[in-house]
Amino acid sequence: MTEVTVILVHWRDATRSRQALSSLAEQKLLPRQVVVVENGSTLPLEGMAFPSWQLDVVHNEQNRGYTVALNQALARAEGTFIFLLNSDVRLASGYLAETVSFLRENPGFGAVTGKLYLSGDKRLDSTGIFWRRNWRPYDRGQGEVDRGQYDTPGEVFAVCGAAALLRREMLTDVVVYGEVWDSDLLMYYDDIDL
Repeated sequence: MTEVTVILVHWRDATRSRQALSSLAEQKLLPRQVVVVENGSTLPLEGMAFPSWQLDVVHNEQNRGYTVALNQALARAEGTFIFLLNSDVRLASGYLAETVSFLRENPGFGAVTGKLYLSGDKRLDSTGIFWRRNWRPYDRGQGEVDRGQYDTPGEVFAVCGAAALLRREMLTDVVVYGEVWDSDLLMYYDDIDL
């Protein structure tokens, strides 16, 4: 079994998806497999150099929804670790290596993420997901300027699915009616549901 499988769901914006794959190609630790789900859109991959991974493309004639696409990709994934990569994410070069290292060293954890920033900014997008008193989830730190206030690693309720490394063993443990991600959600809140 390969160590890391990356899942990217593509819908409409080929430029962003290609940029996400390019940032993946610059990782210190490269995945062995990348599963791209084309959800009613074609991602032109000509001219892209993939250093050492197997590329597996799932073609859906129409947009079947994000959660269906995640389940389709997981069915093809061979990795011990599954990395979810949104098309609008650009990874720092050590992101994958650091998250894999964390899960290797902490077998009791099922998922990990790093700090996520808003595009081209030092403002945070997410440092983990928590619940408010009114039972509404929120991304901790969203919109705040990063001044190091979330530098200390810690437990969170959920990790933002935009750039999340998941342990396959954990995903196997949460299967309900043959699905890891609830296809009724279509998109959004899939990370919290997980």
